[in-house]
Amino acid sequence: LAPGLLLSIYGQSIGPDTGVQAVSSGSNLPTALASVSVHVGYPSPYISMPILFAGPNQTNISLSPFQSFGSQSRDKVLYLTYRGLNSEVIPFNTAAYSPGVFTTGGVGTGQAAAWNADGSINGTAQAAARGSVVSLFVTGLGTYVSSVSKPDDPSDISSSALSTSRIPVVTIGGITSQVLYSGAAPGLVSSAYQINAKVPDNAPVGPTVPLVLQMIGASSQQG
Repeated sequence: LAPGLLLSIYGQSIGPDTGVQAVSSGSNLPTALASVSVHVGYPSPYISMPILFAGPNQTNISLSPFQSFGSQSRDKVLYLTYRGLNSEVIPFNTAAYSPGVFTTGGVGTGQAAAWNADGSINGTAQAAARGSVVSLFVTGLGTYVSSVSKPDDPSDISSSALSTSRIPVVTIGGITSQVLYSGAAPGLVSSAYQINAKVPDNAPVGPTVPLVLQMIGASSQQG
């Protein structure tokens, strides 16, 4: 796990039969949704994580870009509670970055979630032209620049265009793209980032041009 990661947890009977989408209260997400909660750290004290979605086989949580993990093994475990019953305790590893590209199908494969320069949604019928700028929506880019200090109560919803501490390497069709912005996506959850990248003038064209994102050796999914 890494700061600023949107994480999906899968299992059986881990939430309500009908999925429930969270509604933010101001700039914060609930830490309990439809009798589901997710905790980092075991035994107590633990941290309850902001929840985006709870369903019978999947729960989505949001890790803040300011998220920190303790140094002890008890700090690097998580578990889910549903209707007062705890799941098994699951250990996890931590990293500074864990980049992933959001996709339009919501399953991590296929068409990237991206806007073209004219505001249209990128896709086969609305492809980005060479030399134009596309906005990519991604997760797991870690902390912001060092000049941004951690607030006492970090917001779960981004409100400002804060830049990431590192600039990712974006390749489109295997060719490195110029990154014009990498940072928070105002109005979205804090575990969603926006990257504005220029499509290389010599990028290949077609409906399935590969897009890959790298942060200091950590790579997004291929596709």
